[in-house]
Amino acid sequence: MITGTIDLEVKRSFAGIVSLTGVVTIQLDSNNLSGDTSFAIETSLDKNNWDAISVSGQDYQETLSANNTFVQSFRIAPSIYFRVLFNGSTTGNVAYIHTGTSEVNELQD
Repeated sequence: MITGTIDLEVKRSFAGIVSLTGVVTIQLDSNNLSGDTSFAIETSLDKNNWDAISVSGQDYQETLSANNTFVQSFRIAPSIYFRVLFNGSTTGNVAYIHTGTSEVNELQD
């Protein structure tokens, strides 16, 4: 598992690579968000062009609130890039854990 923390004042996303199982589980948690923060989970083949994953034909979006934990598993094609992209301008730190095979640090928001 990959763990980390991002400061939303500095960076609005983190990324990884989907494991060969084709399932990625993501956990997010924050105790100091300035407000509710919506986020999308996106995928890419080239790390440049991103598209939100779809669930039941709709782009997947969720909301993270301070002092609430988000945990969800997704079936995504193996060995492609995924990222969690936080929308808006909220501030605070978000701790994350994901089951991707590696962290991709060079991605741009």
